[in-house]
Amino acid sequence: RIMKFAGREAALRWAIRNNKQKYYNGRVYYFKANLDKVSSIDRIEYWKSMVDNLDVIEINTYHNEMDSEESMKFIAEKTSIILDGPYE
Repeated sequence: RIMKFAGREAALRWAIRNNKQKYYNGRVYYFKANLDKVSSIDRIEYWKSMVDNLDVIEINTYHNEMDSEESMKFIAEKTSIILDGPYE
């Protein structure tokens, strides 16, 4: 509703100000496209501050191509290994 009245930018500013993230006491897997020129260091550092254990898994692709068949096969293989692994 806020977007309808104030616009997208105002809605995003409101969400950033009012969204209070909670620390997650567990493991998160972050799939990172490693061919992008834009650094994702800030995003990775943000997630490190929000979770107990962050595993970064690099994919040899661009962010906009992470949904390609090749990238999805890689993600599926890694996810299968993660889900079949020992429970911590």
